[in-house]
Amino acid sequence: MKRAASRSSPASDPRHAAAVAITGMGIVSPFGVGRARWREALRAAEDGIRPIERFDPGSIRCTLAGEVRGFAPQDYDASDRFCRLPRLVQFAVLAADEAIASARLELAQLDPSRIGVFAGTWFGATEDAEAFLLNLFSQGAAVVSPLKFQNTTYVALAGEINLRLQLTGPSVVLVSGSTSGLAAVELAAMSLRLGRIDCALVVAAEELSAILLRIFAQLRLLPSGRRETQRSCPCDARRKGLLLGEGAAAVVLETQRHAAARRANVAGLVAGCGSSHAARQPRALHPDGRGMIGSMQAALREADCSPGDLDLIVAAANSTPAFDAAETEALKAVLGARAARIPVTCPKSACGETGAAAGLFQLAAGLFALDTGIIPATLNYQEPDPGCDLDYVPNVPRAASIRSLLCHSAAFGGASSSVVIAAAAPVRDEQCI
Repeated sequence: MKRAASRSSPASDPRHAAAVAITGMGIVSPFGVGRARWREALRAAEDGIRPIERFDPGSIRCTLAGEVRGFAPQDYDASDRFCRLPRLVQFAVLAADEAIASARLELAQLDPSRIGVFAGTWFGATEDAEAFLLNLFSQGAAVVSPLKFQNTTYVALAGEINLRLQLTGPSVVLVSGSTSGLAAVELAAMSLRLGRIDCALVVAAEELSAILLRIFAQLRLLPSGRRETQRSCPCDARRKGLLLGEGAAAVVLETQRHAAARRANVAGLVAGCGSSHAARQPRALHPDGRGMIGSMQAALREADCSPGDLDLIVAAANSTPAFDAAETEALKAVLGARAARIPVTCPKSACGETGAAAGLFQLAAGLFALDTGIIPATLNYQEPDPGCDLDYVPNVPRAASIRSLLCHSAAFGGASSSVVIAAAAPVRDEQCI
């Protein structure tokens, strides 16, 4: 689909020093492993949420999730080291490998100290942590392997990628709830703009586990009715709670100078980022979206982007009543009358609440729209909610010319992160996205 030539996007001029180039992407999602499967699913409006197969939910009434079904680590790397890694770290490594390959980065020709790894997770290796603690308390510290403890730490997420790719630059793991993925993008972009690094690998990952399902059930965040009523339906009047998901996504970010010097394909530009906090008790959302407004405004301000410049919103709505309504109010507060005319897509309708990975899944959905001119649909949308009164692109993907978009992520703890993505010219091939 041809892009409109009458309006340039914020930061689309390569001379704009603040913009950061996105040159590669990798993904492991409930649809399967790889970018190709992700793109195919978005085109077809597939639902990645199905009955859980990896474990028995037991007495928990919610039995659906966005699970990466049939994942066998030995199919991708048969080494003992890889097969013993926590599930989310395996996801992250595969997404990182694909992102590096799609960016056509020749790591052997680059200075490894000038490449940073910025990772995000919400819960980390929950299965390994539970098993380690059970063994520790039942058998004692003298029996438990310290190597098992290493797998339970958040730092394993970035550390394994550093080790695998022999990268010696900055290495950071952010843990700020479901905003961790987009917050990692912001920190990486800041480091690039300050000249501390030339290239960044940003990755976010989560895993589905029985203990996580129990925790969310105890928090009463999951739907508990009959299976046929359990659905991820963001902004729909029937929504009763979120469904969990898992996976990982990774993007390669570069300074525009670095990307141009190696003639890299540019999938899009990180034009602006912003973060904020609601400063309220966990799960005590401002009904007017006050805690989310700050990050949206900051990202638009940094991108020098007005509401009239935006063509798409990729929202964090997760099918919980208060959360979706608060995000809608925040968008209306920031965008004014323009909010009603900008399409809003909600990827969690197809993948579930994937924690830190959700922000990069949203970014991937936005890059797909930039590249193809197709806005992914918000699935399972049937009954409009007066409190969620925007255009949510219900059920069917929509053709549109997209030049700039806003990705927003928010966590139950009050954190909020936003990123403005702009199209880059000239139009590239599909190799990097």
